[in-house]
Amino acid sequence: MNSSFTAIDFETAHGKRWSICQVGIVRIENGIIIEKLSILVQPPNNFYWNDFIDIHGITPDLTANAPTFNHVWGKIEPFILNQNLVAHNGFALMVHTALEGQVIEGNHEKMISKELFLEANDVLSENKQGYRTNPENDEIPLKRFYKCDECGQFLRAYKAYKNQKYYYKCNTKGCNCNMRADTLHERFAQTLSEYCLEFDEAMKYLIKEQMIVEYNKSNEQKEENIQNIEKQLAEVDKKLERLEERYVLEEITKDMFDKFKTKFVDEKKDIEKERAKFGDRVSNLDLYIDTAFRTSSKLAPEWASADYNDRQELQYMVFPDGIYYNRKKDECRTPKVNVAFRYFARLARLSGEKEKRELQFELHVPSLVACTGIEPVIPP
Repeated sequence: MNSSFTAIDFETAHGKRWSICQVGIVRIENGIIIEKLSILVQPPNNFYWNDFIDIHGITPDLTANAPTFNHVWGKIEPFILNQNLVAHNGFALMVHTALEGQVIEGNHEKMISKELFLEANDVLSENKQGYRTNPENDEIPLKRFYKCDECGQFLRAYKAYKNQKYYYKCNTKGCNCNMRADTLHERFAQTLSEYCLEFDEAMKYLIKEQMIVEYNKSNEQKEENIQNIEKQLAEVDKKLERLEERYVLEEITKDMFDKFKTKFVDEKKDIEKERAKFGDRVSNLDLYIDTAFRTSSKLAPEWASADYNDRQELQYMVFPDGIYYNRKKDECRTPKVNVAFRYFARLARLSGEKEKRELQFELHVPSLVACTGIEPVIPP
């Protein structure tokens, strides 16, 4: 058996395999661990399912300033290119729709229980009350999105036995935050309609030009900081290259090489952490704005016709921090609205293209929300 290989493992934020939130790599040479790498990754829209947080402990707060996967790939590729690659399956279990509900168990020792595996893979057929669990139920897309305004916990969903209707409810004792699902869906669709806008080509051109100007203006300092940090990273890389060159040419001893390599590597890690605080650049601003225009013209109907996963993505695309529901006041609030959609709505009201109307169920948004730039409106 080959004793030199790379072992790799991923954690994901939810049920989609592309929702990577952490990568772990270990490089083995001749049976000896020579290098380890663990990187937090920001999944698309930094969106998580609570069930997965319970499993791996990684939260949106931990990856809020982490790089996205396309920025991490450059660090991963050298470990796996032309290498023997090993990816473990710690469950020792396998499920697939083709198996018609069967769970196939392997012979090797299991790292976690069968029950936890089934729960994580959404195939736990029955709970103690005897009903089938279905976390991706199209009938209740607002769970894991709406939160109780009293305790901050996500609203759960259930189907009442008597009337067979779905309800959203906070599980925190004493909150009493609950509402019929169809009522909340209707109100959410009404909220989305406030951001469902159409512009003629002349208006689109004016809005797009103005957005680009405002984006560049608001990100001048950020871009300057990023450039300075990337310059520091380049200087550290040069120091490491020069150090390796001197060691190869036998100008320095191994002890000196190890000492300064550790110093430079630690220095590089500190700089990379500082770089992560500023997030990613928007590589194609025109594309993001055009996508926002297309999406805003059919926001509400797309949400109404989508399945559970697509609805969740759309919800967090428009309202990145979710929506808080206050049962006592029967009203909602959100800490943040996607900059592009909020910008469209504001311009439309100012231009008179969309009259402001009174809503029975008003969504309260803070009058001032820090705008750090146009946010991507679709996962990369």
